[in-house]
Amino acid sequence: MTFPSRCSGVVCGDALSVMRELPTGSFRVAVTSPPYNLGAYKSNWQGGSDRSDPQYDDDEHEDAMPESEYVRWQRDCLAEMLRLVEPDGALYYNQGRRVRNGAWFDRREIVDGFPVRQQIIWHRPGGMNWSGKWFLPTTESIWLVAHDGYRVEHDTMCYTDVWRLPVERDRHGHPAPFPVALPLRAIRASGGPVLDPFGGIGTTGVAAVRAGAEYLLVERSALYCGVAEQRIAREAAQASLL
Repeated sequence: MTFPSRCSGVVCGDALSVMRELPTGSFRVAVTSPPYNLGAYKSNWQGGSDRSDPQYDDDEHEDAMPESEYVRWQRDCLAEMLRLVEPDGALYYNQGRRVRNGAWFDRREIVDGFPVRQQIIWHRPGGMNWSGKWFLPTTESIWLVAHDGYRVEHDTMCYTDVWRLPVERDRHGHPAPFPVALPLRAIRASGGPVLDPFGGIGTTGVAAVRAGAEYLLVERSALYCGVAEQRIAREAAQASLL
């Protein structure tokens, strides 16, 4: 496994395997949005569609683990992220909030037992509703999981616990990227270095460059790793011209 020579960079590999190779306390903050496991419940999740979604029908986006296995995997990832942030650090963990078969799932079964500081609601206006069974879902959860000593930067203390941020318009081939504004807000509240173990197309890296923070992104898709490196390089080039 090859790691960047500096803290900032993209590692193409499995999130959990890479994190287990990293030293404790290597980062100030972790910001991530993992796969939601929607592929296993396409027809039963509120917020999904009643039709087959071709964006999740290939090897990159299968997103269809047995639910108990998915929860166990994500809890293992949370434990590693919490180990990897400094003793006064934190992680921002974005997950979908859904209704499945009449039961409400806000993913607290994943975060239960971890030192949850706050549940932030991401309000992402707009979108399309492909089902007549429910109103258009426009909210997701960002779980702030933090060590006791974590404090947000003073000039971000007036952020509310509802983050009204638009969805990302330029998806770069990714089915569900979050907007640069989301990790940028978390990084500005925390500082760096920043870790994103589900780096996708590099959005957290772009935000880190804008905030002047070092970063490490992990992504298993070689395609997305390439896109991430290109996006971050463009952002760094633009920043150097300012």
